[in-house]
Amino acid sequence: MEINEFSHIAIVKFDDEKTSIEKIVDALEKAGFPLGGPPKFLN
Repeated sequence: MEINEFSHIAIVKFDDEKTSIEKIVDALEKAGFPLGGPPKFLN
């Protein structure tokens, strides 16, 4: 996971067999990084 504290952008690479986007969003929010909109998926 790469988090830029100045731009508030987090880039997360994950294995969808081991976790889910919902769990990642919850963890980011608990760490003080609330989402400012829906997640964007990159190829």
